[in-house]
Amino acid sequence: MKDKKFFTIAMAIVLALALFMIFRTNTQSFKRLSASVTPEEEKNIIIEKSKQYISDNIDKFDGESIILLGDLINKNYLTEEEKEDVTNDLYDENTRIFFTVKDSKIVDIYLKNELFSKLFKCSDVCYINENNYIYYNNDVYQIVKVDSNGSVYITNNEIKSINTKDINNIIKNKYNELDKEIANTIDLISQNDINNSNIINPEKDMLVTSPAGYKIYSINNQTRDIDVDKVDGIFIIRLLNTINYKLGDGTKFNPYVITK
Repeated sequence: MKDKKFFTIAMAIVLALALFMIFRTNTQSFKRLSASVTPEEEKNIIIEKSKQYISDNIDKFDGESIILLGDLINKNYLTEEEKEDVTNDLYDENTRIFFTVKDSKIVDIYLKNELFSKLFKCSDVCYINENNYIYYNNDVYQIVKVDSNGSVYITNNEIKSINTKDINNIIKNKYNELDKEIANTIDLISQNDINNSNIINPEKDMLVTSPAGYKIYSINNQTRDIDVDKVDGIFIIRLLNTINYKLGDGTKFNPYVITK
């Protein structure tokens, strides 16, 4: 009888421990899920910790200044959990916090618009065939590709009739028209661009750039040396990888908006 009673008590204890472990695991899982934060909450954490850092070092600042998220991390202003929350694809240690101090008080503080290149990850060259609309030069363009340096290549897909004997001067004049704080290269699309992008669909011969210079591309996916005086072409612009993302999601009715 005593053995049976002991066995019953032991089983009750084991069951209680099992229920406790299940409850504890579920609670921890729930806490982990509830601990995830939104981009706006991430921004608020960075701003809050920046204010603490600036206030603690207020004598060092006057007027407009910049600190990095890395400064907050290195000075232990973020807990390990907070650091994990705010260092991701959108924010890293080079994220800049701009602020103004006047009469030993913080009168303005904000995060600079995020680097546009952070929206895209590419180890080589990636063609962007959806959600690729971007507002540029008072017009809506489309992103053709992104390279491993984070540079974004765009086009308005406008077909131009080009005098093949004057192509170098045409490119030079187009380059001079660029806002060098936003873009620093312009050229013709390449055969690879046509083959890999679904936004460029030539219906007849086009002038394209290639490692061997400018060539004529035909719709049968062949290139040949230039043998005509005039031919259609489409220009592609490379944006600097230092431009900032302001808003938009890349859809046709909500294109990306960028700033210097």
